[in-house]
Amino acid sequence: MLPKKVLSIFLVVVLVLLSHSIFAAGKKKVWPGIGMNNPGLFNMYLGNAFVAGPELQETIARKTIIDARNNSIGYFRFSASGFGSYELELWQRYPDFFWNRFDKMMGDLYENHVQAVFVLSWWNIQFPRFAGDSMHIFFTDPNSASRKLWSKYVREVVNRYKNHPAVRFWEMGNEWNLDADMDIDKRMGTKGDNYSTGELLDLVREFANLVRATDPNHLISNGFSMPRPAAEHIRRQPEWSPDGPDWTSDSREEFRKNLIDASRDVEIISVHFYNLCPDISDNCSTSRDNERFDIVGKNNVDLLDEVVKVANETSKFVFVGETGDGLNDNYSVGSFTQATLERVGRLKIMFSALWAWEEYSPIIKPGPSNIEPGFSDALINKIREVNSIYFNRVSPEPRVPDLEPPIVIITAPLEGTSILKFYYGLEIYALASDNDRIERVEFWLENAFLGEVRKAPYTIKLLGGTYPVVGRNLKLKAKAFDSSGNFSESVVNVSGFYFW
Repeated sequence: MLPKKVLSIFLVVVLVLLSHSIFAAGKKKVWPGIGMNNPGLFNMYLGNAFVAGPELQETIARKTIIDARNNSIGYFRFSASGFGSYELELWQRYPDFFWNRFDKMMGDLYENHVQAVFVLSWWNIQFPRFAGDSMHIFFTDPNSASRKLWSKYVREVVNRYKNHPAVRFWEMGNEWNLDADMDIDKRMGTKGDNYSTGELLDLVREFANLVRATDPNHLISNGFSMPRPAAEHIRRQPEWSPDGPDWTSDSREEFRKNLIDASRDVEIISVHFYNLCPDISDNCSTSRDNERFDIVGKNNVDLLDEVVKVANETSKFVFVGETGDGLNDNYSVGSFTQATLERVGRLKIMFSALWAWEEYSPIIKPGPSNIEPGFSDALINKIREVNSIYFNRVSPEPRVPDLEPPIVIITAPLEGTSILKFYYGLEIYALASDNDRIERVEFWLENAFLGEVRKAPYTIKLLGGTYPVVGRNLKLKAKAFDSSGNFSESVVNVSGFYFW
């Protein structure tokens, strides 16, 4: 007879596989495969992600979801409460608006067959600061204001969406283990923010119990990063200890122990896998984060095998919750990322999410670690390959004839901008994507043709001079055409189109 704990895990796995993880595709089974991080997705639906109106932000958010669908991305890992006080203020003071926006996002995900990994509290300091507590109080006092507020939020979100088909699984936070046993007070100049690994794991247990009390069917992850190279040594001798921290590198057995302890109350072993330097100022003079034990090499991904061994021994799933190349590398090609994707496929790691899908800066332009069609096609093609070969996930083929128009969005200048002040030129920027391929993007001012771009980024710069159209209220247009001749346009109203 199976032990009670093993039987319980088995039943959870069966429920998840039957209800959420496998979809019929002819006689094949489709597995979750490769997902993406899009931490600011919900913030876009709330209109708080960057400097732009809420309608434009929602339009861009829908584009990110549609683009994911078109490229066999099955799920996003996103922040369900964000990084500051804005979302919590809305949740408490304007709950109807808050939940309406949440429901809208979930509806758009479901409509496009994309699911969501809910990170219920991305930033470990968010609830303590909002409630006026220190992090130590939050982690250790169940009756503190911050802990009660956090518990209430977790219960409400899980209860509202526990039966929603767009839910993939629940995650507690983002990389909270990296702050455990560190002297946060000294590092950040705060008071009372230090917490230990033991205190953190107690909170993981409480989180798991909170979720299961409402939703016994979905999997749970702690959201941890790969353990620090010296995680177990620091656990025994924290950075704040009288003798100082012990930075001795952990052995394989200590690494294994750390993963087992961290996931004892959840079904998923979470790791974030990068080849970055342990210290950004170190210049990799010793080793990179992927280099442990006898594993060496900038693009060596053998550490994933060690994680999977632990998962197999403990009957857990693995979630590579983040992965990506260093920003100084060619991120659009991503040698380390491509190697990671191939190993994820060969090891049949059920869940993984790259950093990051269509993640924009405050001026709504792709950042250095952005993954988006037209910018990082080598990585996207690898994702499609791995999803197809190892997980039976394929991108929807364009219908013949293809009648689906492209998506195009002007993101600069913004609606209503007065551009009289741009004496030395004006940059016009558009986002564009298609279920097949963008052929070109044309830019127009009223009926005057300004130019076209055939490759991302879709931007032109108008230099100072005289233009054929001037006036107070003018329509600036971007027209996107796909390879089948379909087109669509985006229009913003601008004023004061005069140049010296």
